[in-house]
Amino acid sequence: MVFTRKVGRPRKHVTVKEGREVTRLRKAAWEAEHMAARSERRRARSTENAHWLTRTLSWSGVDCTVNKMFEDTCFDYPLPTDTRLGTLFRQLKNLYLHIDHAFDDAPSRWFADTADVLLRSRGTVLQDHISFLQSVLRCLQPYFHAMDITHDTFGIFFSKEDVWVREAAQMAERVHAWADNLHTILDAWDAGTLKEILPLVTTV
Repeated sequence: MVFTRKVGRPRKHVTVKEGREVTRLRKAAWEAEHMAARSERRRARSTENAHWLTRTLSWSGVDCTVNKMFEDTCFDYPLPTDTRLGTLFRQLKNLYLHIDHAFDDAPSRWFADTADVLLRSRGTVLQDHISFLQSVLRCLQPYFHAMDITHDTFGIFFSKEDVWVREAAQMAERVHAWADNLHTILDAWDAGTLKEILPLVTTV
């Protein structure tokens, strides 16, 4: 059997050096052709990053003590006819509404926006945002605690399943989720896993 040398694809260029030079020139021409588009994309990214670096986190805050919240009558909503049930329900509802207001009356959007800002922030700007969230948690901690205690008390006296008990449970669950979100973000920052955790933050 006769073996013959396989003939490959004909060379486009006489020498390897010539081929490399042609390739280099082709790449240079492509770079020059697309330079303007790349510069425009870089400017757009720079503008977007500057927007996020200057963006701050908003928070309405809480303007009264827990005891004042319990007695607050500025909100108008239905109450149970039972006196004791009505008193405890008012305390729960007032706490819930004040905490909800602290998150700009839209906790779901507040946490989503906060996560977005944190994901895009770097360096000292990110550290400032974390310090801000730490102050938010410190401020809200007494109200979160009061919500837990009041709901537990409510459950001791009123375990019958009805519309008031269900609404009380829903309010307590939401407030607990908001507190968990703040703890999750700050714990992730301490553990160095903030960027991985933020997409998982719930928006109850």
